[in-house]
Amino acid sequence: MARKTRTILGTRGQLPLPGPRPNDTLPSSFWTEAERIFGKMLSPESRLQIERETNHYTFAMEHSLSAASIAKACSRLVKAMVQFRQAFNAVINEPETGAHIRQMITDDSSRGVIEQPNWLDDQWWAQFEGVKERLSDEEEECKQPNDRVSWDNRPWETWVRRLAEALKMEGFAVNVLNYESRADRRKPTPFVQFVAQLQAELPEWLEQHQPENAAHRWLALNKAIQRALRSPKANT
Repeated sequence: MARKTRTILGTRGQLPLPGPRPNDTLPSSFWTEAERIFGKMLSPESRLQIERETNHYTFAMEHSLSAASIAKACSRLVKAMVQFRQAFNAVINEPETGAHIRQMITDDSSRGVIEQPNWLDDQWWAQFEGVKERLSDEEEECKQPNDRVSWDNRPWETWVRRLAEALKMEGFAVNVLNYESRADRRKPTPFVQFVAQLQAELPEWLEQHQPENAAHRWLALNKAIQRALRSPKANT
């Protein structure tokens, strides 16, 4: 469920709720606020492009975090499996207890009613190693960049540039102020206000440099957008 639009400039509106999922559309209240910021309504084509880029950014970030979590889990499992086999072999090879353990786990009574390979069978260890190899492959795959869902290693900056491109096509000025210090309280440019307002529609963990969280209300976001616009041009 999308968060209800809250005003970034002036009096705050309602508290944020969970943000949009991929393929969600931005609420009409957001576009009303965007019209107030720019002084006119964006065209349907421009709104659609902005929604697409925002959903792409959200999905790319979520995929990146999911892949990182999966890679970490696979790595932990592989490490545990290696440690297990080392510990197992160490016990089996002990002169006094190894023979007893070996006999215990190969005895027919240990297999239960249903016949299954026991831990000393080549078949069991082949399956064990096969699982470990698949986990290792999955870990490496998750660490590889995925061009289908990710632009580069700085998705937020790429998103900002693509927003700028969409607004330039609409004829809007895309610029930022050069704040001289934290004491500089000038009102930010419409583009900076627009990015802040758009971020207010996203899940809070996707927000970066939001003015309400900064010591200077706009300094952090303004500088971050400056860096994004100076970065290499986004792929289209």
